[in-house]
Amino acid sequence: PDHQVIVIVLPTSYHFGILQSAIHEQWALHKSSTLGEGLRYTSTTIFETFPFPRHPDGSYDPRMIPGSKQGREVEKRARALYERRAELCRKLNLGLTKLYNQMKAEELPELRELHDSLNDAVNACYGWPEGTWRDENEVLSRLLALNKELTNW
Repeated sequence: PDHQVIVIVLPTSYHFGILQSAIHEQWALHKSSTLGEGLRYTSTTIFETFPFPRHPDGSYDPRMIPGSKQGREVEKRARALYERRAELCRKLNLGLTKLYNQMKAEELPELRELHDSLNDAVNACYGWPEGTWRDENEVLSRLLALNKELTNW
């Protein structure tokens, strides 16, 4: 088949926020194979290897929300993105693909600002210097190092 659907069921807005972030996008682009002109997201090579942020005490459990201000901020901003995005889809009578095409064409600056705000919160959850998420090479380098650390844990 030429179509693939992956459903990831996670219980919180925090998880949604992490997976909607530019940080996760860089991981997906690095780990993906291609399918035609787009990337091919696979659960085994992308999702299962993605290093979620550690908890404030240094522990690691990607199923849980870090008990921190940063984790709560990711959850709050992810919820705001989700709700506004759903509202825009209804209001403009668009699906997600067309909505994001408009965002990329700079026709929806509000949506871009919500994503940037979420990216700032996810970046802080990793404990990285402000704005690190904007540097694709730095993000990938840090994620690869964290992945290596966690797999040797």
